Amino acid sequence: MEPLTILGIIFLGIILFLTCGIAITGITLLLAVNKGHSRFQRLFMILAGFFESPLKTMAKLFRLDPKVIDNMIIEIENNLMRNDYMRTDYKDRLMIVPQCLRHPNCPARTSPNTIECIGCGLCSIKEIKKEAEELGYTFVISPGGTFSKRRIKEVKPKAVLGVACEFELREGLDACMEYGVPAQGIPLLKGGCVQTLVDWDKVRETMRAKI
Repeated sequence: MEPLTILGIIFLGIILFLTCGIAITGITLLLAVNKGHSRFQRLFMILAGFFESPLKTMAKLFRLDPKVIDNMIIEIENNLMRNDYMRTDYKDRLMIVPQCLRHPNCPARTSPNTIECIGCGLCSIKEIKKEAEELGYTFVISPGGTFSKRRIKEVKPKAVLGVACEFELREGLDACMEYGVPAQGIPLLKGGCVQTLVDWDKVRETMRAKI
């Protein structure tokens, strides 16, 4: 058999495998949405994780940014948990934003539980913190993903609103699903370790969302 023929068969096999996987994941997603059962939501999370790597490989083959897959999964998980999130009271919600949104000259102090914003006005965190706390949110500036998970366990909120890069947001949303805590995640518009950007209007809209 010719090498090109073998490669064609392998490629076709991969396409069929992904097609079947996407179909199964899609059916699971519909069950999760229609039934609203955590069992289906967890199953979707497992399937999404299983097919994530081959989907990202396919994205690279078609010269697409693999973050497209991350953002797609984040949006699906947001949709799965949105209604449960909106049913919670503001006072029972935890809001987590990353320290990378701070200004490079931020004078905030670090405590065991958060990075303590002192309202210097160098970045937009001052305003969003004030608005969130006026609604009743517990507001946290997080230095990293592990810290965020620990704070969720300590605070035991009924809902979580998180802002982060795609990687940490995926981890956070998956963790919230495992804990049975409805969450909404908003990806950064610009990643990196300093001077990142987020759509603050979208943050405010999600922060105030309520049924």
